[in-house]
Amino acid sequence: MHILTARKTDRLDLSLQQEVAEYLGYGKKEELSSVEKFMHTLYRHQKNIYFIIRTYLDSIIEKRKNSKGESFSYEDLHFFRIGDTVFPPVIGTLFTNPHTIYRDIMRSFRMIQEKNVQISGTLLNEFRFAANFLDDDFKYASEVNEEFIKILRTPSQRGRVLKLMHESGVLEAILPEFGACTNFPLFSYHHEFTVDEHTLLILHELDLLDKGEFEDAEVQKVYKECSKIELLALAILLHDAGKVKEGDHSEYGAELVVSVGDRLGLDDEDTALCRFLVEKHTLMSELSSKRDIGDPKLIMDFARIVGTRERLRKLYILTVIDTKSVGTGVLTNWKSSILNALYQNTIPYFASDSKGDLWEAVPTRNIQLENFRSYLVAKEDLDEEIVQSIVAFADEVTPSSYLNTVSNRKILRNFKSIGTLAQNPSLGTTFETEQDPAFVTIDVVTANQSEILLDLSCAVSSEGLSLLGMKSYTFGEYWITTVQLTDSTGGGNLPNEKLDRVEAKLKSISSGNLKRESIAFERTDWNPRKPTPESIINRSVLFYNDDLPDVTIMEVRMSDVVGLVYRILQIILYLDLKVRYLRVSTSADYAYDSFYLQTSNGTKLEDSNLLFTLREKILTIQFREQILEEIHF
Repeated sequence: MHILTARKTDRLDLSLQQEVAEYLGYGKKEELSSVEKFMHTLYRHQKNIYFIIRTYLDSIIEKRKNSKGESFSYEDLHFFRIGDTVFPPVIGTLFTNPHTIYRDIMRSFRMIQEKNVQISGTLLNEFRFAANFLDDDFKYASEVNEEFIKILRTPSQRGRVLKLMHESGVLEAILPEFGACTNFPLFSYHHEFTVDEHTLLILHELDLLDKGEFEDAEVQKVYKECSKIELLALAILLHDAGKVKEGDHSEYGAELVVSVGDRLGLDDEDTALCRFLVEKHTLMSELSSKRDIGDPKLIMDFARIVGTRERLRKLYILTVIDTKSVGTGVLTNWKSSILNALYQNTIPYFASDSKGDLWEAVPTRNIQLENFRSYLVAKEDLDEEIVQSIVAFADEVTPSSYLNTVSNRKILRNFKSIGTLAQNPSLGTTFETEQDPAFVTIDVVTANQSEILLDLSCAVSSEGLSLLGMKSYTFGEYWITTVQLTDSTGGGNLPNEKLDRVEAKLKSISSGNLKRESIAFERTDWNPRKPTPESIINRSVLFYNDDLPDVTIMEVRMSDVVGLVYRILQIILYLDLKVRYLRVSTSADYAYDSFYLQTSNGTKLEDSNLLFTLREKILTIQFREQILEEIHF
């Protein structure tokens, strides 16, 4: 690193890994396999050094505290204990009988789990040495698999014991499918850990749930309603096992579950549940971050895929703790909120816990309008004449999904805002904010401002705020736009002065006193991250025309830079297209944005030439050099 950077540096940053891998002879830096081989070797040596140091330190403790310890037996196995730490026996040895080695190893781990004791480095080394003698018969032995299932089934210290089994090499002897993930790196800013370490962190979160100490009370409540947690634990172990192969890791992982389930003696129903969790473990994350989770059709389709309440509970838990364990700060308040919203929106579609027992009926539009009318009369105490006007307004707003996705309270508020603009046209814009625990919602109503989306994206990004979602509706000449924001860390506690500046900039742009381009690529906060290596980002633009009857969904994946949404919106509006919904999902590496598009006539995009032009214009977006300098500082 010193040679390559020409300065003293001890941090092997992601941007350096390709250069170092090539310099040390692991292959060309343009090939990701070179980095993977290099980092795999580095992680393996680092772990070996850790075990050597740990063994040395524990041996000193053992020598100094012999007089304070005591011997104890567990079934027919003997150990030595100092405080809450277990050592090998003072007299005799462990795991030397070839006829009982399988049983002795598994019962030792069960002892650690039951007694909730710590394991010394010397005992860990005993396990590591014994693991060298575990052949293929080990993973097929009924006594091994029975003990393993007991460990998974015991609602205490599951994750900690599985981590010890992994560190000793025993877990990979039982589950070679998981063992293949050991030290397997993911060349990405988004993933801070190797596949195996990431999995162990998820299991740690499972331990917190077992103890009732998980930080999110809603998640803890759902967890208490789950049964057969051992299947969730097994799914956690295998959910990313497919990443060692190219292609869809979820599909390959699901295939592995079948063979593992057969080996462990799971029945068909349990194997199917575990397979479902592995195969669909990214589904909730993808839907919540890329789709409109207020759309009843999407929720119904999702409910059909899931099948039962119990599957939904487990999938929700897995998604939350998986996301939390990807890296520091990845599970933001916003992500927690939208995952919970998807879960809560889906639960009512299940009539019971029985598979396929769904409420298929979706309320008709007339029923929705009648429910809205009842709300206005009963809750808002409005006269019949004004009620008729408000209901007619809600029915006429386009697209028709307005009635499904906007709350009764906000429909009334939008109606009042339009009334205000109609009486005072000089106002031009109404701007209202609402603080939620995980985000801030801004409702903007304008008259004859078809480019309000451009104005909003500029004003928001220039204040260093993260645009998460944007919905757009029209009523005659009026535009109703709802925006959801967080700060740069994913929190929803935004200073009022920032929101005031967003409003001021928005009105200045609308009045012509402020040019969009002058603020579109500014940011008020410093981003210390170094440039993302180009080999990580594969730009893509994908279109989906089968999800909704009158909307085309466009997914854009690009490097995350200031002004990206603005540039894309410019292209969309230039092509005379409408944006009905926008969902922004940003990882450490890239922006993954979803746009719900219609033609000017309110139909989906089916012209192949139009789709080609739109894709090419977005893929060839060029950002000025000064922007990149700002972002990377």
